[in-house]
Amino acid sequence: MMTGSPDAFTLLFRRGERPDAAAMVRCLARAREAGFRVHASEEAELSGGLLEVTAAGLTFDLGGLAPGAALPAFQPLQWLGFEGSPDRSLIERVEVRAGNHIRAGASLHPVMKVMTSLVAALALDLPVRAVGWGPSGILMEPGYFCRMVLGWLSGGLFPARGLVALVPAPDGGLTSRGLSAFIGQEIQMEGASADSVQVAQLVIDDLVKRGGMNAPGSLSVGARKFLVEPSRFGKRLHIWGQDD
Repeated sequence: MMTGSPDAFTLLFRRGERPDAAAMVRCLARAREAGFRVHASEEAELSGGLLEVTAAGLTFDLGGLAPGAALPAFQPLQWLGFEGSPDRSLIERVEVRAGNHIRAGASLHPVMKVMTSLVAALALDLPVRAVGWGPSGILMEPGYFCRMVLGWLSGGLFPARGLVALVPAPDGGLTSRGLSAFIGQEIQMEGASADSVQVAQLVIDDLVKRGGMNAPGSLSVGARKFLVEPSRFGKRLHIWGQDD
């Protein structure tokens, strides 16, 4: 299983490349010069391995900075965006998570968009080797993560491919892992087709916009229609393709 905060992003570094507070402050200053509303005090001092950062008026904690002890290892359940075998020497990590006063709403769209913007800014500037998202257990190549997130921030689809894992189910369908962090429910796509993953991503985008579904109903994705039925046991939505 993956270790680390379940609601946090992880930035992985090679040994010796993990930034300290001063390096992080310089990185954030460059992001601010580029137009991102982010701030960390120039006199910031590391406290218990944490550096508090304000982005777009919201407070986030950066944990695991040098010279403090490295956080426990991140053991991903899935790798995305890497060419060939991923670098297994990614052994030191920094966490980015919502601050205490907004943590209860960390999965809300406004908060998540600011947090993913912050993570992307760090990943583009620092020697980050991989980006992980706790609830899905997915570890992503930094460029892949940034392209996915920036597409969403520019008005595209919710980045389900990295923030939600889609896992083959025993019956041939697909089940999600990590969607509950956003809507309080996971999905079970019944049946399978050649484009099941792409369809599931569109369904997830719709459900995230709705905030989930608590009663049987239907939804449409393009020309396709689906029947949705909440499970009686656990927080899961069963979804079937509906014939025209």
